[in-house]
Amino acid sequence: MSGVIMKNAYLRVGTLEFRKWSEASTTRIKVTMDRFIGEHPKKKNDIGKAHLISVYGNDQNIGAIWSATVTGECFQVDGPGMPSISVRFDQEPLSFRGSIAISNRKWPLRHLVVISAELATTHAGDHDDYGRTIVCDSDSGFVLYRVATKFGLPVVPDWAPWFVAELTKREKIRALLGVNCSPNIVYGNKATFLRWISIAVKKKVILIPQDNESIHWDVPTSFGSINQLDSSD
Repeated sequence: MSGVIMKNAYLRVGTLEFRKWSEASTTRIKVTMDRFIGEHPKKKNDIGKAHLISVYGNDQNIGAIWSATVTGECFQVDGPGMPSISVRFDQEPLSFRGSIAISNRKWPLRHLVVISAELATTHAGDHDDYGRTIVCDSDSGFVLYRVATKFGLPVVPDWAPWFVAELTKREKIRALLGVNCSPNIVYGNKATFLRWISIAVKKKVILIPQDNESIHWDVPTSFGSINQLDSSD
């Protein structure tokens, strides 16, 4: 990445704020957030669902945010093009913590990534607890790859435009809230998608390859980061 820098990075990040009141004191912590995936509240004044946060801060602040996420506490998030909303994680989210050394800084910057149990479900069991799939990118190839991997569907990359068009026509895909990514939620289970594929193959809307060559998936792997980088002049 030498010779490449982020321009106006502050315009592309959001914030996460956690507040907690008690009789003795008030806790207010605000940290930088560079990635977020979540859902709008279903009703006014309800709490939305968080599926992913990626935040940075000092050791004390990140420790407090981690504790708040795993115990189901509410926090406020906002970002470019996204209104400020209250969200929290359901069930037992997965968390990952690390450190980033920065020159001229005595203490390293702490990094925390928290992922909802639903987003972390990469393979559906015999009983799908959700009936839906969270995808981190709106690219049609990635959407098909994510769904096919989760349900073990017999597909090829060339079917991606058809699959997303089918989801859109049937209103089985919906955009989610995102910071520096374009997440979607896909509704349906394995039986539903297999039925769509069967019908489309019979009608020759999609074709099964005649050769036995290996399949290569050309899907985004940067999680939105490439589009956030600008070459320096």
